[in-house]
Amino acid sequence: MARDIKAERAAMDEAARGKTVLTNFEQTCSEIPDRDALRWKDGSGAWHGLTWAQYREQVRYATAGLKAIGVKPGEFVVIMARNRPEHLIADYGALHARAIPVSLYNTLAPEQVQYIANHCDAVVAIVEDVGFFKKFEAIRSELPKLRTIVVIEPAGVDVDDQVITWASLLSRGQADDKRNPQAFEEWR
Repeated sequence: MARDIKAERAAMDEAARGKTVLTNFEQTCSEIPDRDALRWKDGSGAWHGLTWAQYREQVRYATAGLKAIGVKPGEFVVIMARNRPEHLIADYGALHARAIPVSLYNTLAPEQVQYIANHCDAVVAIVEDVGFFKKFEAIRSELPKLRTIVVIEPAGVDVDDQVITWASLLSRGQADDKRNPQAFEEWR
């Protein structure tokens, strides 16, 4: 029996109609909140995980944290981190804040980072560690729109008003979320 590719495509299109990455995320979080969403090993080889409910909560705090540091709808957030939960949380946080996340390859040279960050007028950079931070530090004076750098693992990085930690971003977000819990739903 021959496959009806057009019919299959029409069925897929209909199933996807009206859905976005965010609606799919919300649907999954509500349907299976206690199942594993993310699993990873730390440096010692120990496994860790987040359920869909925990993942959503972290995204919620990242969203509120990005808004708290001034990220507005339509602005760009660049993310330079390896395959780790914070990268995914930052990506969804930016989307929920109605910003545009841009993932950068971790092998990019500072000049390439500068080109991409300037091309999209990035206002925030989220970086994994001191190594990635140094790439931004080397070209910081050439990034006029960049207001804040968020460092996931801040060992070796001096934090100040323009360089904050991931933990600080989430803490700000948690505080803002308590003050205005309905703000997370503004993406709808």
